[in-house]
Amino acid sequence: MSERKRVLFVDDEPNLLAGLRRMLRSMRKEWDMTFVASGAEALALLTERPVDVIVSDMRMPGMDGAELLGRVRLESPQTVRIVLSGQAEREAVLRGAAAIHQYLGKPCDADTLKATVRRACALVKRMPNADVRRVVSQLDPFEALPISLDEVIAQLKDADTPVSGLTHLVSAGMGIETQVVRQIDAALFSLRSHIPGPAQASVLLGLNTLKLLALSAQVFRQYEHQSLATMALHSMWHHGITVGKFAARIAQVEDAPQAVVDFSAVAGLLHDIGKLIFTGYFAEAYTTVRQKSIQPGVDSLMAETDEFGVTHADVGAYLLALWGLPAPVVTAVKYHNAPPPTVPTEFSPALAVYVGNALEYESRAVRDITLSDKLDMAYLERLGVSQRLPVWREACHSLVGEGVA
Repeated sequence: MSERKRVLFVDDEPNLLAGLRRMLRSMRKEWDMTFVASGAEALALLTERPVDVIVSDMRMPGMDGAELLGRVRLESPQTVRIVLSGQAEREAVLRGAAAIHQYLGKPCDADTLKATVRRACALVKRMPNADVRRVVSQLDPFEALPISLDEVIAQLKDADTPVSGLTHLVSAGMGIETQVVRQIDAALFSLRSHIPGPAQASVLLGLNTLKLLALSAQVFRQYEHQSLATMALHSMWHHGITVGKFAARIAQVEDAPQAVVDFSAVAGLLHDIGKLIFTGYFAEAYTTVRQKSIQPGVDSLMAETDEFGVTHADVGAYLLALWGLPAPVVTAVKYHNAPPPTVPTEFSPALAVYVGNALEYESRAVRDITLSDKLDMAYLERLGVSQRLPVWREACHSLVGEGVA
C-alpha cells in the first residue's frame, strides 16, 4: 500500500476548519490531513515535516494566505500551494499570484476540493527530475515585470476586457508581440465556461494568463541581445498559435463538443511551453540538447531525455497541471509528440493536438518532415481515424491559405 499523502489545511475560522474535517472524512485512508488555524502554526508544522499539498484561506489575521504561501514557496518548494478564497479577496489573490499554484473559490463543494487535492498529490509522479520540479514549483515570473504588479492589477480591474488590460503589458516593454499576447489571453479565457464557478474561473484564468505572459517576457529578455535565440522563441510561440488553430479546426470538423474545441485550442497553443522552461532556466544544458538534435539521425526528444530524464512535453504538462489547467489540456500537452498509451473511446483534444502538431510541421516543410515521420499511423488505424487525415489536412492547410494561421 502506498504511503498516504500529507495535506495541510489552514483557516482561522474554527467552524470552517470543522466543516473541512467533516467534508473530507472519507479521504482519511488516502491522505494524512492536518488542520491548523494560523499561518504561524502552519510554518511551525512545516519545519517538523514537509507536506505534499497546502490549502490555505486568504484573509487571516497576522499572516495572510499570500504571505504564508510566499514563505512556503521558499522554504518548502515541493509543496503544491492552493488558495481557498472568496471573490471579494480577488485583489489579494492577484498580489500573491507568484506564490499561488491553484485557486479555489468559496464556497467549494466536496467533489471539487477532493478532485483538486487528489490531482495535486499525483504531481510528484509526473516529474521525476527533482531539479526541474524545484524550478517549476518556485517560479516567480513577476519578478522581472517592467511595471509593478500593482499597475498590472489596476489595469485588470479597470479594463473592459481582459485583452485590453493585458495588452498594456506589451506596450510596457515585455518584449512579446501583441499577437502572442492576444492569443494567450483569448485561448485561456475561452475556458471560462468549462471551469466550475464564475469566481474560480475568473481568478484562476486571470492568474494563469498573467503568469504565462510574465514567464514569456522573463525568458525573452534574457535573450534580447541574442538574435538567433530570440527568433527561436518567437518561432516557438507562432508554431503554438498555428497548432492551436489547427487542433481546434480538426475538432470542429469532427463535430466535437465546444469544450473539446476549446481545450484543443489551448493545448495546441501551449504544447511547447516546456521548451520555455528549458530555455529560461536550464539554458546551458538545453543548448547541448539543441546542438545534439540538429545532428543527422538524432531525435530531439531522446536528446532531451538523455540530458534531463524528461522531455519538454513532460515539463509542460507538469507546469500546467501544477497551475490547475483542465486535465484534457494537460494530457494533450503531454502527448503532443506521441500518442497516449491508452486508446480513447471518443475524439479528444490529445488526438487533435497530436495531429495538428504534425500538420503544422508538414505545412512548413520543416526539415523535409512528413506525416509518416510525425504520426504513428498504426495508432490512428486502431482508432479508426486514419482515413480522416486528408480531410483534416485540407481543413488545416486552408487556414494557411486564408492567412489565418
